[in-house]
Amino acid sequence: MIVFDFADPTLIYLVYNLLTFALLFAMVRHRAFLRKHDRTVLWVIFALLAYSQLIRYGMPILTNTFLVAEHLPFQTCRVSSVVLLYYLVRRDERAHPWVFYLTATGIWGVFITNGSIAAIPELTEYYFIDHTLLGLMPFYLLLVKDYRPSYRLVYVIPLALLTTTTLFIPINAWLGGEYFHLGNVTIARLILPGISPIGFFILLSLALFVYFNILYWIGHKVADATTSPMPANRPRSV
Repeated sequence: MIVFDFADPTLIYLVYNLLTFALLFAMVRHRAFLRKHDRTVLWVIFALLAYSQLIRYGMPILTNTFLVAEHLPFQTCRVSSVVLLYYLVRRDERAHPWVFYLTATGIWGVFITNGSIAAIPELTEYYFIDHTLLGLMPFYLLLVKDYRPSYRLVYVIPLALLTTTTLFIPINAWLGGEYFHLGNVTIARLILPGISPIGFFILLSLALFVYFNILYWIGHKVADATTSPMPANRPRSV
């Protein structure tokens, strides 16, 4: 494992964000290349994501540091990684809506690294691998797979998240954990003192609903821009 305590956390944060946006720009700029080598690119993504999962879950088991309260896959991004791994193996286009919306939550792990920039020295490479791949995958579907978002999951996933997080309140108490973002209640209380876990989860689900609506709009704008006919005497930009 690589621990990111070798430089100033703010510098690492800036480099991480710049690298993520550079990769996004490269995806737009070299869309034709990605289309041509789509199969190879997806296997590379699978290899990176599989590595991060092996490290995330395997190392605690091998070093006898596995904690039920911390290492179970009960976080949105961890669930998203499993969904993405399934898609990368099966290439099932029916999974495109789930991949598009679920993996899109990973970009917030780029903007808000484990709650704060100061927490970066506690992170390892699998955190950065997971959230970079998850954050970029929706754009890969739009640019390379010509995916056009459907609306149903815009409200289905937030409702599912609200149900799951509510059910996990007693489960977290039993496990002594903070799964499905329970630990972020303390951050919310800096703005809304005294907010209950239920109140926080309702706000979280509403925020996700708004975010998915924006993502749906962006997805259709990108889909329209990349599929609109070009003049016959003007080559299509790649």
